[in-house]
Amino acid sequence: MMRKFFIFLMLFCLILPCVPAVAQSKAEKVTIIVKSSQEAELKSTLAMYSDKWAHAIRSSRHSETSQPLPFSDMYLAFGKKKWIIGRKGNFVELQTGKQLLLPEKIQKRLLNYANQLRHKHYGTLIPWSKAERLIPRNAKFTVVDLMTGKSFKVQRRAGDAHADVQPLTEQDTKIMKDIYNGHWSWRRRAILVKTDGRTIAASMHGMPHGAGALQNGFPGHFCIHFWQSKTHRSEKMDPAHEIMIYQSSGKLYNYLEEATPYELVDAFLVALNQHNKPLLEMMLDQGNPKETKRLFELLKRAEAINNTSSLKENDAFTLVGVKIPVEVSIFWQGRGETKQTLTFTVTRNAPGERWSIDVSSLLKSLK
Repeated sequence: MMRKFFIFLMLFCLILPCVPAVAQSKAEKVTIIVKSSQEAELKSTLAMYSDKWAHAIRSSRHSETSQPLPFSDMYLAFGKKKWIIGRKGNFVELQTGKQLLLPEKIQKRLLNYANQLRHKHYGTLIPWSKAERLIPRNAKFTVVDLMTGKSFKVQRRAGDAHADVQPLTEQDTKIMKDIYNGHWSWRRRAILVKTDGRTIAASMHGMPHGAGALQNGFPGHFCIHFWQSKTHRSEKMDPAHEIMIYQSSGKLYNYLEEATPYELVDAFLVALNQHNKPLLEMMLDQGNPKETKRLFELLKRAEAINNTSSLKENDAFTLVGVKIPVEVSIFWQGRGETKQTLTFTVTRNAPGERWSIDVSSLLKSLK
């Protein structure tokens, strides 16, 4: 009996080192996120496990700041907290607006990883002359909607100045219609075109028109525009497609940061006609959330807005502000057309910073 006990004890001692007494704790997760807007469902993530970085985030102090949230599409998530990563590497907590003061070395590395993730998230900006060779007629490829992340397959059938395409199957048609909330629409959407291992920045509308040859439940074809694509009528780039292509290439933030007050107003009117709320928000001064909410409630009733005057850029504006009157026709739900002058007050915090549209003055102008 004693002998059996000693044998059991020796075997137990041999096995014991293989089973740790206390489970090893895993390194904590720090996540970088890139998405085209806060509302976008399509996102790219980079999860990193590092106790060093986790400790730096947890132990770094926060500072109060009166500055608005950074103008960016990059985020840092740790635990239940999330920070927006500014283009210059400042980290501001979304919930409190406080700035996270990270050690400079870690701050630069996180920003570098975020920029690399941005490069993977968006499509390449290439001209139509090159894109049409990558997707020749009858070529099949995949379209990914940048906001929802939904994808469907299409075939290019025709088009000289841009691509005339059709969904490949009835299921592809259904997915495309879902992207447009169940209603066909001329509204432009930022998309990614995936073909032969490449991802290309593009823009589409969602209205069947013209002829169609495939048995797909889609009555016609729709158009996809690439950089420098043109419309049939104007022989110019469509402004709404152009802005969507900026977005799908990850260059929208650069464009809006560098836009003059007049270019910003033009872009705002384009976004308003497209009913593109995330894009409109990027151009507004977000100092008063209640006024911003009131503005969007009012703008929801505007079906379309046409600029009936030509904006003539004038360099003689002040360093931090300019008023731009624009004559427009607005088509309201239930009210019909009204003609009025909208006065856009465009401001910036300091010379060299980006311009934004003042919400208060726009509200007064719309009344």
